[in-house]
Amino acid sequence: MLISNLFLCKKAILTKKFFPFLISYLAFNCAFSQVPNIAYQTPQVYTTNATISPLIVNNTGGAIPPNIYGDVSTFAGSGQNSFLNGISTTASFSGPVFLTFDPQGNLYVADPGNNAVRKITPNATVSTFAGTGASGKQNGSANTATFNYSVGVAADALGNIFVADQNNNLIRKITPTGMVSTFAGNDATGKNNGAGTSASFNSPYGMAFDSKGNLYIADEGNNIIRKVTPVGIVSTFAGSGAQGKQDGTGTAASFYSPVDVTIDSKDNLYVDDHGHSIICKITPGDAIATYAGGGLDDTDNATLSTIYFTGGSRS
Repeated sequence: MLISNLFLCKKAILTKKFFPFLISYLAFNCAFSQVPNIAYQTPQVYTTNATISPLIVNNTGGAIPPNIYGDVSTFAGSGQNSFLNGISTTASFSGPVFLTFDPQGNLYVADPGNNAVRKITPNATVSTFAGTGASGKQNGSANTATFNYSVGVAADALGNIFVADQNNNLIRKITPTGMVSTFAGNDATGKNNGAGTSASFNSPYGMAFDSKGNLYIADEGNNIIRKVTPVGIVSTFAGSGAQGKQDGTGTAASFYSPVDVTIDSKDNLYVDDHGHSIICKITPGDAIATYAGGGLDDTDNATLSTIYFTGGSRS
């Protein structure tokens, strides 16, 4: 789901000047102190709609050190809506949405407001991986190629970056060397299946790869999930195209404005059915069922089938 004005976060990094002190501190503590030995009273019984009493910690070991692991810091982005490269917070984005990592640990960011795909190295150096900032559908080298609202990004096992070029209704491919091409779609609004540019989409959004290298796309405007094989053959994986909330198998099921997909280690596909505020699960055998969410535009905590989600705004 699109997250407006996204800040990318990571844990704080210690500076080199701190390392000598850190080594001495650790050596001292390893030699002269015990590690904590934490236990909690069991069993713990929780009742729905009842206040939970704070858990009492029983520590029979050494002192519990300050916990910095949950600290949040800004990894990249100044908070300004603009188009600047640089180190960490000196860089800026315009409505960044989806993220993906390549095999080398570089983070790629769909930056639709800038019609670009940004790259962030592990040390938080931000650069423009592809896109000039201008709106268009030009293929070629990354520094001359153009996009029109680049929203979804997904990386394959070889480090190629695939982009859901939403307003062009195209799926673009960027090689690790920065060459941009059209992988699927013909720029027309539609839901035709077929090979490569003979297929058509309607506002493609989030994407994910399975273990076999197939690319799955939330085709939001068509209310369907599309599948693209490694050689570019496009088919309808799930959804009839009609707006609805029907579980079932393959194209017998229906969605309402699916915006994102993700895949687990067993190749089960999970769909953010944004219009219904539910999460659907699709097995490798195409069986589709509501996985979580009660289908109401509300929030609650309960069992998976009765949890409600609130749809966020999208640009």
